[in-house]
Amino acid sequence: MPQNEVSKVETAGDNRRSGDLPSTETEYSDYADHGEILTDVKSPGHIVRKQGGHPVLDIRVKMVYANNPYLVFPVRRER
Repeated sequence: MPQNEVSKVETAGDNRRSGDLPSTETEYSDYADHGEILTDVKSPGHIVRKQGGHPVLDIRVKMVYANNPYLVFPVRRER
């Protein structure tokens, strides 16, 4: 994958009480800079999760709020 972007994560389910759980597969694609202010930080634009081979989640990302320093470091002014 270019630039070390994660494309797929697979997990096998195992529950000793109720038997095997279906495996989960999550695919990540369409990496881009989805921030309001463009940086070199890229995030997946499309996330698809399948459980037991059946789709359970399909997300399209429009905007990621990772570039706002006030969300990470709030500023407090004393009067």
